[in-house]
Amino acid sequence: MRSVPRDISADEPVRRLQRLGYYKSKQEGSHISCVRTEGKRHRVIVPRHKVGTLQDIIKRIAAHLELAEDGVLEQFGL
Repeated sequence: MRSVPRDISADEPVRRLQRLGYYKSKQEGSHISCVRTEGKRHRVIVPRHKVGTLQDIIKRIAAHLELAEDGVLEQFGL
């Protein structure tokens, strides 16, 4: 997998998750819960601070959607 930028805001992954069919379901403190209900339900938690865990989020989404991690990055526009 190619490198993932670490200097993006927390709101950016949430916007990009929407491109993949996820929606913002709730926010508790500094964590945003995004859910996808198409097919098998899947939830991703995005911290609302600098996202150093973006690579882990991409890995989990790729596993759920059965895509290559690079494919998810392309859909994210990264």
